Amino acid sequence: MPTITNIIDGIALWLNVKVLPNVKGKQEADNDAGYNVVSPTAYSMFIPNRDMTENKDISLYPCVLVQLNEATDYLKEHKGSVSVILHVMVWNPGTHNNETSSENVISPKMKYARNAEGWKDAMMIADYICNQLKAAGDINGHRILYENGIKVEPYKEQNAILDFYPRFYMDIEFTVENAFATTPKPYQQYL
Repeated sequence: MPTITNIIDGIALWLNVKVLPNVKGKQEADNDAGYNVVSPTAYSMFIPNRDMTENKDISLYPCVLVQLNEATDYLKEHKGSVSVILHVMVWNPGTHNNETSSENVISPKMKYARNAEGWKDAMMIADYICNQLKAAGDINGHRILYENGIKVEPYKEQNAILDFYPRFYMDIEFTVENAFATTPKPYQQYL
């Protein structure tokens, strides 16, 4: 029987191997451009800090955090469901010197012109992940419950979209099936 932990880790693995290598985002850097272009990394439940990993060059942005929203077991049907939230997180302070923009004029002394367009980077990654979810059918043998929908929205707290400039967030919520077989218990007939 797969555990919720296996499901969460499996989704992170699927993202890291099959999905995220195909998208790119800005990673803050101390170089002439002011950033590197990298593929996001997916983490399970929590993002490790630099002290918790051998990779001291770990960057939070861009990344996708795979978190459990809720899990439900339907004992009578011998199955369950796991609702997952993917938190897409990006860093983008604005248009950099090596990028073109009709809106912003960047002086040679500046590395970038500030703007609040980074949400588009987060949405682009979220859109790509959603398209992959729609095409996948299942993730590591766990059927995606399309009948429950795939919800995409900006990250909110108390129903308000928060401003974390230069960091931008999108959430994707979906549900996978957690099918399991159990030996009927004596009380099964009462469920």
